[in-house]
Amino acid sequence: MAHAKTQELIRYAERRVSENDRLLLNQHFEACAFCAREVRKFEEVLDALKGADLQRAPESVLRKCVAVYQIPEPTATLTEIFANLIFDSIAQPLTAGVRGASESRQIVLRCADVDAHVRISTNPPVILGQLISRTNRCFVAGARVHLIHDGKQIEATITDRLGEFRFGAAPNGDIRLQADLPGRRRFIADFAVGEEGLQQ
Repeated sequence: MAHAKTQELIRYAERRVSENDRLLLNQHFEACAFCAREVRKFEEVLDALKGADLQRAPESVLRKCVAVYQIPEPTATLTEIFANLIFDSIAQPLTAGVRGASESRQIVLRCADVDAHVRISTNPPVILGQLISRTNRCFVAGARVHLIHDGKQIEATITDRLGEFRFGAAPNGDIRLQADLPGRRRFIADFAVGEEGLQQ
């Protein structure tokens, strides 16, 4: 199934499509979870701007606009910060009486002033995470997060107002989690997921 074009999704979110096109797109969204998710992102940006002081939009809305509309960051000005693995539940000893591996694993990745709390589950195979700033103890909302597997981007999403993100895949192999943070910084965490678990 072909996805709707980005411009069509934007026009839909801005309510600038004909009634016939709106009905056709609604039918498409029922069958295509990807496009339904994308149009919701555009609608969230527009809703967040309603009633805002248009002389200065909130910083989180600006970041979301950059992420949703995929405005490229000048690569020369981006500072890449590599995260360290500071907690891995697979490395913790099993509680007495517990046998076998858990169906999910939790890791904490830290760089400079930002932590990424990540849960990788096998049933269903998904990656859930949250970005938190340690400086002001706030969630990092509106950040574009990329999931890269064996050097190829397989999925991208945007953190919600609680800094949370979700990827509907947890492939085995080399994984890179990459997040574009405020202040032209890029959070990068490399780790491996295998049948036996996660190793850095």
